[in-house]
Amino acid sequence: TENESTEKDKEWVNDLIKDLHVRVNAKRIIRIGDFTEGKTRSMLLGLENEAKKISLSGNLRVLKGLQAYKGISITEDLTPNQRQTYKDLSEEAKQRNQNETTFIWRVRGSSKNGFFLKKLKKSSNH
Repeated sequence: TENESTEKDKEWVNDLIKDLHVRVNAKRIIRIGDFTEGKTRSMLLGLENEAKKISLSGNLRVLKGLQAYKGISITEDLTPNQRQTYKDLSEEAKQRNQNETTFIWRVRGSSKNGFFLKKLKKSSNH
C-alpha cells in the first residue's frame, strides 16, 4: 500500500543518513512519477537547508563499496532552467568534440556556481 511504501522509504532514507554519518533531517521524502509494476521510481529528498545538502553530498564517498547502495545514483535536483543550460552545453560539447582530435570538451561546474565547458586533454583510452 501507499502508506507501507512511504514508511519503507522513510526507513531507507534514515538508514542512508546514518550510514553517511551526517546530522540532517529529511523534511520531505517523495517518489517521483507514477507507479509501474516492476519499475523503480526516483525519490526526491528535501533537506532543511543548503548547508545540510552540502554536508550530505560531501560524505557520499563513504557509500562506495557498501552492498546496500550498489546500483544507486544520488544526484542534485536541477531547476528546469538549469537542466536546459546543462543540455545546451552538452550539445555544444558534442559538436566541438566532432572536430577535435587531441582534446575533449566536457560540461563542468555545479548548480550553485554555474555550468561551463572545459577543454581537457584526451587520454589514451578514449
